[in-house]
Amino acid sequence: MTSYGAKDLASAFRTVRKNTIQVAEDIPESRYGFVAAPDVRTVARMLTHVAIATRIWEEVHKRGLTTLVGFDFFGMMDRFNAEEAKTRSKLEILDLLRTEGEQFAAWMETLTPEILAETITESFRISRGCSTTESPRCAPPALRPPRRTNRH
Repeated sequence: MTSYGAKDLASAFRTVRKNTIQVAEDIPESRYGFVAAPDVRTVARMLTHVAIATRIWEEVHKRGLTTLVGFDFFGMMDRFNAEEAKTRSKLEILDLLRTEGEQFAAWMETLTPEILAETITESFRISRGCSTTESPRCAPPALRPPRRTNRH
């Protein structure tokens, strides 16, 4: 099996980011406030979220984490929400997509094969006060009890 190297991953990421920017450019700025459904981000907030979402992986790797147990997702989400809530024009959001994307791709290019081979385990304690021993909804999907349905 051939695996991707750092430059391959960075190139693939740049392609996806370029396509995201193209879509963002095609959406009229007057539609950036559009909300598709209640409790859903506006177009502007979603694009901002996409722009900054890569920050989590940079933080995980900069801290040298090999597990996400104890990782402060809620603190990160609070920072993301604050960043997303900033009022930005379409041009500012496009610039954020470009700069954050290029910064992440450039960082990806520096990753060694050893770093790319590392495994980072997840924690299923992702809800405040939630653990797999306290609530089945917190368990990984394979360990959750089957859902009951009202099918006749």
